[in-house]
Amino acid sequence: MDVIARAVEAGGANWITIHARTKQERYQPGVHWDAVARVKSRLSIPVVANGDLFTAEDVAHCAAETGCSHFMIGRGILKNPFLAHDIRASRPLPALRQDIPTRTPDRLMLGIERYAKLTQDQAANSGFIPSRVKQWAGMVRDISDEAPRQLLKAVKHARTTSELLTMLQAQ
Repeated sequence: MDVIARAVEAGGANWITIHARTKQERYQPGVHWDAVARVKSRLSIPVVANGDLFTAEDVAHCAAETGCSHFMIGRGILKNPFLAHDIRASRPLPALRQDIPTRTPDRLMLGIERYAKLTQDQAANSGFIPSRVKQWAGMVRDISDEAPRQLLKAVKHARTTSELLTMLQAQ
């Protein structure tokens, strides 16, 4: 990994992102933050850490172990669409903290509608996006008792992205 990272830097890259697992390990639990830290210590360009970042605590742990201050988050943001909000709220960024919007069911519902519209044409099957949104709708219930119950019920019954968008837009 060190040889490749140094070649990337020598080739003129402005930064490098490192996924802290091997291809063979796929998504199995456990990441190699020590390897990321080793590579980071040998480069002068920023290193972006990636892998198993599902909570603000995971990011803090990764930062402590790797020395990285940049992170790439994939599955974590799909599992919790408020993850960036949580990370930002937990990081020592006082100048930005006052701008952090409140976690509300309405903000999540707007995000769900935007996600559905943006990804409608890319989904491998028409039922994927409603499945993801059903998971997020459960989060709305967890955030507030004031969650729009009719909307949650409608989302629960959507089978395709088109049905989901129709239901969201009717609210």
